[in-house]
Amino acid sequence: MQRLRPFRPLAALLALLILALPTLAAAEDDPVLVELGATRERSSAVLQRFDIAVRGLIASQGGVYSVETMEQLYPFLPQFLEQRAGEIVLIDAARARGLAVDDEVVDGILAQAREQFPDEAAFDAVLANAGFGDVEQLLVVLREEQLVQLLFAELEEEIVLSELEIRVAYEALKPQLTQPEQVCARHILVDDEAGAAALSRAARAGADFAAMATTASTDRGSAERGGDLGCFAQGMMVPEFEAAAFAAEPGVATEPVQSDFGWHVILVERRVPPQVLSLEEVRVQLEQQLRSERVDATIQAYIASSGVRTYPERIPEFADAYGSDE
Repeated sequence: MQRLRPFRPLAALLALLILALPTLAAAEDDPVLVELGATRERSSAVLQRFDIAVRGLIASQGGVYSVETMEQLYPFLPQFLEQRAGEIVLIDAARARGLAVDDEVVDGILAQAREQFPDEAAFDAVLANAGFGDVEQLLVVLREEQLVQLLFAELEEEIVLSELEIRVAYEALKPQLTQPEQVCARHILVDDEAGAAALSRAARAGADFAAMATTASTDRGSAERGGDLGCFAQGMMVPEFEAAAFAAEPGVATEPVQSDFGWHVILVERRVPPQVLSLEEVRVQLEQQLRSERVDATIQAYIASSGVRTYPERIPEFADAYGSDE
């Protein structure tokens, strides 16, 4: 399961255009959809969160929010409800640890958002179209996001990885850390077989391959480097060229090889055998992966043992939750 991440409203807020959009219809019945201890989150609150998330998603993809688009995404509300329940668990866990959000940080984020707009009226309009009733609702979301980030940071700081654990993980990942065999080669590309054959004979007789590539090759990109193609593994070149290159004897120019590009003469300079990246080469990334996995496991354990309950069967029908343009 992927790590739960809080919704980030700032990017969505800055991306939204000012539009005249329908708002959530007031529901006579407002059932509880998430329950954690004494905490209750009702349908209206979850729907507003979902509305904010959808508007942000649409804005990030350059789309235009509409009731029709919301209706298309509404079937994803049960999944969103589970994610929201997880966020509530993490917020509760953060508070239980005594973590608190620095108001200066939140105020700084809000100030940064306001700076993107010419005046307060423009900011308020975009805020409303992002799904927030007012600035206070935005601040609630920002504080929750910061609180969950503090929890993740503290959990990561608490992780101690032993050298044995790192080495065991490295051995398990070795098959994925193997670099395949490569050849390092130059080539000369010409339009006709006779010309390629002449160049091949000259190279085998001791002529300077790089110099011939510079003057004769029609592949001007590599010609400027004396025909140098660098090192490449199988699957990176066209099949005919690749087969000849990997079959060639290093230091000996090949016979003419035809491809869709023309006729090639190839000079393999060296082979690079398969090799496994060392532990030290991947240590930083490996430790990051292990820490991330450990944090994810802790988060899932929090959620599993929290007793949080969701009631997707109480989610209202779309027509009951949203008004229309008509």
